[in-house]
Amino acid sequence: NQKELASEPLIFVIPIAEEQYEFAIKVASKLRNEFNLTTILDLQRRSLKAQLRESDKQNADFALVIGEEEVSKNGVMLKFLKEKRQNFVLLEDLNKSLFK
Repeated sequence: NQKELASEPLIFVIPIAEEQYEFAIKVASKLRNEFNLTTILDLQRRSLKAQLRESDKQNADFALVIGEEEVSKNGVMLKFLKEKRQNFVLLEDLNKSLFK
């Protein structure tokens, strides 16, 4: 029902550069398919700043920023947008980090 949908967190997956898009798609698919979470992945290849502005405009709860280091460590930089804080999270720990 509508009320349940409104309470679901909105998550933006933000690759920093073209090289991270493949990993970003993997992350977004995992969130959608395994955890049934509403996830947005920018396909316009906009800058990090532009994507963060869009996530703010959409009133997202989380942004998962993916750069070269995050890909090499198989994780994401999890930004808690409402709380203005962030930390690195391994992909395997992502679900519990989102809902702790």
